[in-house]
Formats: sequence, C-alpha cells, structure tokens
Amino acid sequence: METLFCKKCNSEQEYYDIPTPPHISAYCGSCDSFIKHVPKTIPDSTDVCLYFGKYKGTKIKDCTDVNYLKWALENVDSLKPNIKKALEIRIKQLSK
Repeated sequence: METLFCKKCNSEQEYYDIPTPPHISAYCGSCDSFIKHVPKTIPDSTDVCLYFGKYKGTKIKDCTDVNYLKWALENVDSLKPNIKKALEIRIKQLSK
C-alpha cells in the first residue's frame, strides 16, 4: 500500500480506503481525515498480463527477462498506463 501525506495532521501513515462510488476514497490512518481519491485498480500492480509479443499472456510479475521489459517500455507506443507503470516497477525490482 502506498504512503500518502495527510495535510491535516502532517502524518505519513498508511491510509485506509473506503469504496465511495464512483471512486475509492483514501483516509488518513492517524486522524481519519479524507486525503484523496485513489484509483480503483492499483496502477503499480505487476499482476497484469502482457497483451503483446513473445510474452503475451504472461503476468508481468512472472517475467524475468528485464531486457525485454525495458525494450517494451521504450518501444511499444500503445502501452496502457497500468501496463507502463507495472513494467517500470518490475524493471526496478529485477534491477536490484
């Protein structure tokens, strides 16, 4: 879970979220104040599948070919935002 900054109590505690259609609302874990609306799906989730190329159908978290992931990030113009973010995260994980 990402850490958000609460403007009311200046806390950087983890937040909790409550579904408030059409969004999900994040609230401070310290003072229970509203922080912001967060995406319904976690944008940095590497649990999504590649929809192109030699790893089509493979979950990004299961792909260990860092060179391919870097190539895809740099060369595939039609990447969906969640795939792009997941590729960035997975590349960072594999580069440690």
